[in-house]
Amino acid sequence: MTLRYGEKMTRNCPGQNLAVAETKLVLAIIIRHYSFAVSPTYVHAPKLSINLEPQFGAQILFRALTT
Repeated sequence: MTLRYGEKMTRNCPGQNLAVAETKLVLAIIIRHYSFAVSPTYVHAPKLSINLEPQFGAQILFRALTT
């Protein structure tokens, strides 16, 4: 690979596209085989910062779907 003078050179990981594809695949498998629900004990307490986020995290229940 040759670079000409002034050509923008990015420094990305060579395996970045593979890692993103694998992450998408794993998430698709999880979504396909599990159901998600907010915990009944979850209390919404937003934390004000640049982004609005839960102060104590999001409590999510994962349940395996029966096939």
